[in-house]
Amino acid sequence: MTFCYLPSAIRHLLSAIRNQPSAKPMSKSDPNAPKRLAIIASKGTLDWAYPPLILASAGAAMGWDVAIFHTFYGLTLLLKDIKAEVTPLGNPAMPMTMPFGPEGFQKIDWHIPTAMMATPGFNMMATGMMKKSPLGNPAMPMTMPFGPEGFQKIDWPIPTAMMATPGFNMMATGMMKKLFHDKGVASVPEMRAMCVEAGVNMIACQMTMSVFGFNKEDFIPECTVGGAGMFLDYAADAEVQLFV
Repeated sequence: MTFCYLPSAIRHLLSAIRNQPSAKPMSKSDPNAPKRLAIIASKGTLDWAYPPLILASAGAAMGWDVAIFHTFYGLTLLLKDIKAEVTPLGNPAMPMTMPFGPEGFQKIDWHIPTAMMATPGFNMMATGMMKKSPLGNPAMPMTMPFGPEGFQKIDWPIPTAMMATPGFNMMATGMMKKLFHDKGVASVPEMRAMCVEAGVNMIACQMTMSVFGFNKEDFIPECTVGGAGMFLDYAADAEVQLFV
């Protein structure tokens, strides 16, 4: 098959995906095998880390065969030390309630001043580098696409002061963690450990690892590395497919 009508960059990407080696066949051979759940985890923020892990652990508890394909910023959920944060920037649906104080005080939804959300020109800079804004996405690796190899591998932290009120992300992250703890919800590392123990196949996207400069040694030892073709082979026979 040819893709002469597509831009050269897309043709190159499709060719790379087609040629990715598959570690092992993942299609069903037994029609009586357990149900399958195929999840794509594409985000690494604290609020988006929970949905794929909750669904995966629930599916595994029901006896399903479950796999999570971690791609783009979802790769950070496989790091040995998860540092997931949450930010209300670019996330106006996030309720900003306080996990302490009187009951009435805890029910107040505090409005976030939009004027404090970013410095003019920051989106343009990030867009030119990654075609993506880091606002509302603290898990996004900020590496430089130019300069010496060592320079390109540096993950530059995004200055909070340039995105919003200094310390606001830390405060929002701490509040959410405390809220979840007070409600008896397991932490993200605990949820991940539950998935691993239940036999969920944690897959790291091979192409995204190459783009962001990750090595398998950066991730938990229980994860596997695979390409898009391998996961699609698995997902094609899944009763439930989810993109998170």
